[in-house]
Amino acid sequence: MKLILTLCITWALLLTGESLQCFNCTDATCINPPTVNCSANSVCQSTTILSNQSSISKKVQSVKKSCVAASNCMTPLNVMTTQLSVNLGFANFSQTQLCCDQDGCNNQSPPVLKSNGLNCPSCVNVSDTVCNTTVNCVGEQDKCISFKVTGSINTVLKGCASSLCSASVITSLRLFVSPSNITVSCNSASSTGPVSVVLMAMWLPMMVKLTY
Repeated sequence: MKLILTLCITWALLLTGESLQCFNCTDATCINPPTVNCSANSVCQSTTILSNQSSISKKVQSVKKSCVAASNCMTPLNVMTTQLSVNLGFANFSQTQLCCDQDGCNNQSPPVLKSNGLNCPSCVNVSDTVCNTTVNCVGEQDKCISFKVTGSINTVLKGCASSLCSASVITSLRLFVSPSNITVSCNSASSTGPVSVVLMAMWLPMMVKLTY
């Protein structure tokens, strides 16, 4: 009987210890969020999306912290990763993500994106047809990129970017923004990391429409 009781207590302690606790919230800052117990095979996740359009003085930040299935987290564990970063001068967008496997580890704040000493050609606004100004690249932005959008809207967008020059990403962008056609060119054909294609595809046409 004592043996059975000891085994039950040990099992209960182990089960409690295996329940990962993560912060859980969705708002602009997620300051002092509550914690929740995650299900088995889950990790903590923190995602920050920041967009800014200088022409309309609009800066939007969205933070989400939660438990997610480990299989759904596409970034390295315990490393704050910039999934996507674009700076067009008059508009910019970035997404950072952290997946981690310790209690409360998703309470970290995203890093501040600082100038990295590189620069790229840029446009003054979405209607600019010359685009002979320059923009300073920040963070992991190490590619000069050019978007040519044709269809219901015709425009050229240029600036700094990371994670947008792979053939698979460009193909996905074209599919998501149909019926408009997007031509993307970079100073390098290599990709610098994972990218959220859906978010970029949603942000790009929305930014163009809002700026017009």
